Amino acid sequence: MIKVIAHFYIKPEFVEKTESLFKELVEKSRKEKGCISYELFEVQGDTGHMVFIETWKDKNALDAHSKTEHFVRIIDELTTMSYKEALVTVMTQKL
Repeated sequence: MIKVIAHFYIKPEFVEKTESLFKELVEKSRKEKGCISYELFEVQGDTGHMVFIETWKDKNALDAHSKTEHFVRIIDELTTMSYKEALVTVMTQKL
């Protein structure tokens, strides 16, 4: 099993605009083969600091996810509205 924690840092002026993008990404990703869970959180007290917590069946499922049309398009859009580079951690479950 693969766990991903991805932090995005959205500029304040774009927070409202990104809501529909985040919603689309979550909804479509949850339907992908090999997706166990795909959740989005906002850090309390830090508007625009969004955190994805994802669980994938295996590396192949995660690799396929990162090549989907919706993922590529939405991540490209979010990147242009960010004030800081995304921080992504990919982990493999050991126990």
